[in-house]
Amino acid sequence: LPDTECEESLVNSWCDFALINEPIDHERFASVPLFRDCMFAWVPVENDLSSRTSLTCADLSGQHLTELSLDYVQSKNTERLLRKRAHGYDILHVNEMIQILGHAIRDKRIGLTVRLHAETVNDERVRAIPLVHDTWAFSLCWSAGRFLSKADMALIDWFRGSPVSNVSH
Repeated sequence: LPDTECEESLVNSWCDFALINEPIDHERFASVPLFRDCMFAWVPVENDLSSRTSLTCADLSGQHLTELSLDYVQSKNTERLLRKRAHGYDILHVNEMIQILGHAIRDKRIGLTVRLHAETVNDERVRAIPLVHDTWAFSLCWSAGRFLSKADMALIDWFRGSPVSNVSH
């Protein structure tokens, strides 16, 4: 589900709350940060970078990369960082996370992903390595001018204290 659909649902009042990837448009939305983590790279074991314990965007210079389409905020964030810190790379955009993994395994491209996917894939052909300085984060959002009821506040408080949240409040 592209990020823009969640934002559109809030703007059009099709929902009361949505989980939206950062950066948040604070002119349109109020928010509570819930989760922040680094991105990960699926690195084929044949690639020299596969022996590293962490990577930076600069380490991706000269590499063949795969990530989700630019319909996703995180892809735009990552590409902005790559333009500043890396050179000579190429990026293939796909629509599904499983396609990223497939290109890493079959085509030996480095796949950019999040921890949830990185840690659930157990395949000896790729290593999941943290991509430090490239963060992925999301917040619970609602329309900026929306009146919050007691039930809304209870929901927000629940999210702040839920296992989903790794951000201190």
